[in-house]
Amino acid sequence: TAGALALGLGQLRLVFGGSFAGTRVPLLILLAPLPVIPLMNASYSLIVGLGKTRFPLLVGTGSAALNVALDFALIPRYAETGAAIANSCAQGATAAVTLAYGVKLMGGVRWEGPALLRAAIASAGAGAAAWGVLDLVGGAAGVVAGLLAGLAAFAALAVALRVLSA
Repeated sequence: TAGALALGLGQLRLVFGGSFAGTRVPLLILLAPLPVIPLMNASYSLIVGLGKTRFPLLVGTGSAALNVALDFALIPRYAETGAAIANSCAQGATAAVTLAYGVKLMGGVRWEGPALLRAAIASAGAGAAAWGVLDLVGGAAGVVAGLLAGLAAFAALAVALRVLSA
């Protein structure tokens, strides 16, 4: 998420040109549920692996219905921002339901709050490094250099902050 926040707008400008400058707010909204998507996917895999085969159909149908309902409610007034809000809300709701069900099936999960905080700090530092390099270099070279700087910063910070708990 930090990398997408730092480099996403630069990539959009690079690929599509200046006419996509107005996509900043929708992009930021679409990135909001990104941190929980890997947790959702892990929970989803657990649920399906345990043979709960109706769950994907039910949650997928509910997610699509919520997205379409929010599209009808938000797009006429808020255009692309409304579409982004609708999509992020549907993804967030799907993630919440999937994660809650996965945790219930596991009989609970230890969240390791300090390790999550250290990982968030490392991610924020990596995003800041990527953004700084992109801002300094600019253009395609800035996007590539920012990506490399962000990866290097995350690796260094992850080791220094011990983001993986015992």
